Order: sequence, then C-alpha cells, then structure tokens
Amino acid sequence: MSTPFEFVEPDPVEDLSERELQVLHLITNGRTNQEIVETLYLGMNTVKTYIRTAYRKIGVESRTQAVLWGVHHGLLEGYTLVAASETESLPGGCEVGS
Repeated sequence: MSTPFEFVEPDPVEDLSERELQVLHLITNGRTNQEIVETLYLGMNTVKTYIRTAYRKIGVESRTQAVLWGVHHGLLEGYTLVAASETESLPGGCEVGS
C-alpha cells in the first residue's frame, strides 16, 4: 500500500545561515578557530557558537566529519569530489583497489 506522501530529507545547506556557511567553508579549507576569528572579525566564543550550531544543523559531531561534509558540498576551494570506478587509474600509476 502506498501513501500519497513522500518523505524528503531536508537540505541542511538551506538551513545554514550565511555566517555558519562561511565558518564551515573556512573549516573545510583547513582554518583553525583562531584563523576564523581573524578572518571574519568575530570573537572566539562567537565562532565556537557558529561551529556548534552548524554541526547540529548538518548532523556532524567532529571537525573531521564537518570537513568531509564540506568537501561533499563543494566548500573545498580548488577541488571537487569525484568517485572513481575500480578500473580507473590514479595519478602515479596506482590503480583503485590495488
């Protein structure tokens, strides 16, 4: 039996404020909390609040998870996340799965 309703996952990017997205962008690009303070001209406690709120909204618990989320959502400058098939070669002559 089907229902007339379809469950749609909310898009966490839409739930983020502009400042939270800026903070996640800087985290994804390897910036420390102190560097975020200096870049955005905010206090340390304010930066920590933005980080905590953004983590809750995107469903992560650590900086590593936040970086992975940021890479997946295109926040890493100069790089894109590409899935390679198991038969594709990687730079340097290495093969995926070898």
